[in-house]
Amino acid sequence: MVPSSLTGFAKTGNYTFDPEKAKATLKSLGVTDLNLKIIWETGEFASDTSVMEALVEMFGNIGVKTQLQQFEPGGNILAWRQGKQGDWDLLGNGFSSPTGLAITMMQGMYAGTAEKEKTRDTYQGYVVPDVQAKIQAASSEVDPARREQLLATAQKAIWDTWPCAWAFVPKSVLAHQKRVAGLALAPTNSYPLVDVRLEA
Repeated sequence: MVPSSLTGFAKTGNYTFDPEKAKATLKSLGVTDLNLKIIWETGEFASDTSVMEALVEMFGNIGVKTQLQQFEPGGNILAWRQGKQGDWDLLGNGFSSPTGLAITMMQGMYAGTAEKEKTRDTYQGYVVPDVQAKIQAASSEVDPARREQLLATAQKAIWDTWPCAWAFVPKSVLAHQKRVAGLALAPTNSYPLVDVRLEA
């Protein structure tokens, strides 16, 4: 549900590559000639264009046609995300947790309310009251052990209503000289330079 490096992470399920099952599911639902419009903003996440092209290929393998629409930074993708500018089916999106905590990501993405949806300020229209209540309970719990339990319960509830085609956490490949030490990726998806040491 959230990156495993975040405090409060709980394992919720597994992704399985099964194109035949995907095709069978579409057929059982009576879905034919499905066309999806996918939008994303350049630089939203690492290797964004390659990821989107891979997604097109994966959908193509199960008989789903796709159309990509790429937005440049500073463009009007926010209006599209809010449903004010144009229509779309899938949004290629990145969401980080600057605090290193799972709850921060969960609050930003899955704690939407009906009130926030009126102004289109939810995360792409995700409003599930039961999930929002679980996230609220976890965020207000002061006992660490109980908070961990509540976080796990909330993540499982999100997984059960999972509104994503698929999720991934990119693993950055970093090259540096042997005399550079202490350069490590933090749970906040950044490299704390205060820990870096340069040897003679």
